[in-house]
Amino acid sequence: MHIEEIFFAPLDTALRTVQICFMENKVRTKREKLGLTLKEMGKALDVNLNTVWRWEQGRTKPSKATMIAVSLLKKKKRKDSSARTEG
Repeated sequence: MHIEEIFFAPLDTALRTVQICFMENKVRTKREKLGLTLKEMGKALDVNLNTVWRWEQGRTKPSKATMIAVSLLKKKKRKDSSARTEG
């Protein structure tokens, strides 16, 4: 998966799903669900890969804003390649 294949979901969707209990295991679970490396997750959140690793190891905790950003990350749906184009 490439970083271009993820996007941020609408805020209202995220706020319904965020329980602000998003700690180290939640960050890792989300990253793995998206199929991202530490580096890709860091790039998506504009942080260093070591920061993501520290969150996952429980050495530091992400801010509430970062937790919301993590919850907003979604995979982009691929367009149906079999769809016909008019022209």
